[in-house]
Amino acid sequence: MTSSGERVLPSTRGGADPERLHRYALALELVRGKIVLDLAESEGFGSALLSSVAASVVRMGLRAGVDRASSANEDQQRPNLRYCQGRAAEFPLPTASFDVVVSFETIGERAELELILAEIRRVLRPDGLLMISFPPGRVNSGKSDGPFEPAPRGPDFSLFDELLRLHFPVVAYFGQRLLVSSAIHPLNAQPEVSRVWSGGPEIIETGIATKQEPVSYVAVCGSSEIREQVPGMSAFYATTPDLMSRYQQAAEWASSLETTIAECEREISRLNRTVAEQDELITTLFTSRSWRLTGPLRESRRRAKALKFRIKKLIKPLLRMIKNAYRILPLSVETRAVHQRWIAERFPRLLTGAGIHLDPGPLY
Repeated sequence: MTSSGERVLPSTRGGADPERLHRYALALELVRGKIVLDLAESEGFGSALLSSVAASVVRMGLRAGVDRASSANEDQQRPNLRYCQGRAAEFPLPTASFDVVVSFETIGERAELELILAEIRRVLRPDGLLMISFPPGRVNSGKSDGPFEPAPRGPDFSLFDELLRLHFPVVAYFGQRLLVSSAIHPLNAQPEVSRVWSGGPEIIETGIATKQEPVSYVAVCGSSEIREQVPGMSAFYATTPDLMSRYQQAAEWASSLETTIAECEREISRLNRTVAEQDELITTLFTSRSWRLTGPLRESRRRAKALKFRIKKLIKPLLRMIKNAYRILPLSVETRAVHQRWIAERFPRLLTGAGIHLDPGPLY
C-alpha cells in the first residue's frame, strides 16, 4: 500500500509514531467492552487496536474521495470492526448509538469543527465519552484560506475549549509531550507506584516540567466527572522505533559534522592566508623599483612580438607567390634540386617562421 501523504502508514516507519500509539493506548482504557466510533484519517491501525478490547468499532473517515474500507490492510480487518465514509455535517449513523467517540487530529476550520462536534454529540449516548486530540496551532477561525493555519496557543486553546463546552459540561485536558528521559523499573514485575522527577544539574524537583508546550492536547469530554476514568499521567514505551537509539545516532552524526566543519574552517583559514600572502607578493612586485625599471623592456618585447607577427603574415603569402612563379620557370630537375638545397641551407628559420616546409623532392 502507498501512502497518500495525509495518513500514517505503519509500514513506512516500522510502526506508527509513538505519540499516536500512546493516544490509542490511553483510549483502550475507556473503550473496553464499549460500542465505539473512531473518526480516523489514518490507515486503520488505531481502529484495529480499539476493536481488540471494545464490543464493536465503527471507523469513519471524513475526507471525501477516499474509500477507507478498501484502503485498510487485511491485518486490520476484525469481525467487530466495520468501515464507513461520512461528512462533517452528517454522519450516516443512528442517534445515541455509541458509548465512546475517539477523534485524533481530525479537525479543520471552526465551521467544520462545530458541525463535527454537533454530530458527535448526536451519535453519543447521554452518558457517553468523547476523547479528542489536537496539536497547538491547528484550529483556526475560518478567516484564512488554509484549514491548518498556525495560531498562538492562547486563542487556539480557548477556541477549542469554547467549542467543546458547548456540547459537554465536563472537559478534562491533558498535554502530550515527547521526552528524552530515563526510566528505572522492576525487571520482572510491573511497578505498583510511580514517581516522576524533572530538572537538571542545578535542581531536581518532584513532578513534571510544565513550561514546554505539548505536541498535542488531549481532551476527554462527558456529562459527569471523568478524571477517575483516565490515568493522571501515563507513559508509552515504543518497541519500534527505538527513539533513544535514533537520538544517539543523530547526536553522533551531528558531532561528526562539527568535526568536518572545524576541518573545513581550518582549511579555509589556511587558504585565506595563502591568498593574502600572494596578494602581498603581487602588490610588492607591482610597486617595486625593478618592475618600474623593466617597464620599457617589457614594452619593447611586446612590440617586437607584434612586429614578428606582422612580418610572418607578410612573408608567408610572398614566399607562396615566389614558389608558384618558380614552378613555371623552364628549369631542369637537377637545377631545381640545387636551388632547393641552397634555400634550405641559407634560410631555414625564415621558411619555418613563415610556416612553409619544403618537400624533400624537387620543387615542381
